[in-house]
Amino acid sequence: MNLMERTDGALRTVTRFAGLNLTWLLFVVLGLGVMGLFPATAALFHRARLWVLGEYDEPMLKDFWYQYKRRFLSANLAGWSFSVIGVLLYLNFEVIRASEGSVPLYMVLPFIALTTLFVLLVSAILPVSLHCAEGSRDALKKTLFFVLGRLPVALLFPAVIWAVVWLCLVLPAFFLFFSGSVSAYALMWLFVRSFEKLSATQPLTQG
Repeated sequence: MNLMERTDGALRTVTRFAGLNLTWLLFVVLGLGVMGLFPATAALFHRARLWVLGEYDEPMLKDFWYQYKRRFLSANLAGWSFSVIGVLLYLNFEVIRASEGSVPLYMVLPFIALTTLFVLLVSAILPVSLHCAEGSRDALKKTLFFVLGRLPVALLFPAVIWAVVWLCLVLPAFFLFFSGSVSAYALMWLFVRSFEKLSATQPLTQG
């Protein structure tokens, strides 16, 4: 492969990721943000999964719209349920912080463990559910199996999200063109690459 072909391939990849990110943001706006974020993100991860598997032929906008409509209710239900849990955990954190050490350690440690598990589950739920789960209960169960069975890989998920957030703060243009698409692809790539090893020891089946 010569330099021109490599340059063309790189430009196509950059354009593809930028186009996907802009499509994601467009559908978030179409749902007025609060109702569009979760189904648009589910459609984003679906598209990233296709790319990880080497499938690029499906028309992006048409497929994104189909996945957005298909997952609108289920994605919002799951997304807002996790959001409520996240808010409750945050409020508990504020109570512990305001107590200035008066909360006993035997209560703080389980809270830290629960919060860590919650962060790992939220980080991994979309890659797992879109690749190998059927239904919300199955998705939660298999995500838990993944987090516990492949903990070193699962710990990379929030690290990737943190890195993308940091890049968005340092380079605001990164948010507009690459934040969602890059993070979705990276997380889906991590899961798909670890899926075969995990499926040999855990009851995961690809849907």
